[in-house]
Amino acid sequence: MVFTLNLGTLALFVTTLVGTSARNFFSTPARGQDSSFSLEEGRMMVTYAAASYCSPDVLRNWTCERCSDSVAGFVPKTVVTDEDWDLQAVVGYSPQLSSALVIFRGTKGSSWENWIHNLMTTKSQVRHPGMPKDATVHDGFWRSWTRSNLQNRTSVALDALFEERGVLPVVVVGHSLGGALATLCAADLLTERNLTAVRLYTFGCPRVGNYAFASAMRNTTLDNTRVTHDRDIVPTVPFTHFGFHHLAREVWQRTITTGSKKHPPRLNFTMEITCDGSGEDRRCQDSLCRYVGACTSIEDHLEYLGVPLGGGKGHEC
Repeated sequence: MVFTLNLGTLALFVTTLVGTSARNFFSTPARGQDSSFSLEEGRMMVTYAAASYCSPDVLRNWTCERCSDSVAGFVPKTVVTDEDWDLQAVVGYSPQLSSALVIFRGTKGSSWENWIHNLMTTKSQVRHPGMPKDATVHDGFWRSWTRSNLQNRTSVALDALFEERGVLPVVVVGHSLGGALATLCAADLLTERNLTAVRLYTFGCPRVGNYAFASAMRNTTLDNTRVTHDRDIVPTVPFTHFGFHHLAREVWQRTITTGSKKHPPRLNFTMEITCDGSGEDRRCQDSLCRYVGACTSIEDHLEYLGVPLGGGKGHEC
């Protein structure tokens, strides 16, 4: 049995079971951040991310099964693909958000372990206007963004959309590798194109750059929501001891199980914890995953807010 509760209600319930320390944890506002998180909006965003795994043909017509319900009104403008780099993105207009939307597909296929273990740890300097000289990002993500056709073609597609509808706020969405590409796209929009109304919404995003990059992004007008899920392995890499640092703000989807086999009933409570402005809040996913090998779940990576993600078996479009 799974319930979704707000933190106040959950604090009261868990406090009844385990004492006042639970109330202290759950009722403390996240430091330096707005504590609000819209579950309805989060599910809409993750549905967009899930749809990006579908084939270009159904995305151009927006006819996939994942293109229904909360995202049914989306108007696709361009589907960008790069077969050599095995990358895909969708650019269009979201009437629900009154915004241009750029959605990046994550890693295609089922070889998650190989993708994770083969992550490069070398970095490339970010040469965007206003970025500090010591701002660097993951070399593999940077190459995927700048050497494929994604960077140029998403920019061209946005220009075409702005010509039709006027300059719009832009929301950039991605899951997994798509979250890393979405992050680099958002950095481009803010620094190269001087857009100010930019939102970034990622799910299971790996660390993209170093502390200087994360700090520079925090000092822009970016509105960022980075959702993690329980023990999802992907947000734990590349590791902090290699000099990588997450962007804030994190929202941690956490499931707590009460009771035990010896003391039923066992109930699962799912909540979303809004974290602080550091990007590496020790109260959030880092509380479980700060040590190498502590979090290795692929299952948690392939489902967010109840929505299945990915494009392999069992994740049909």
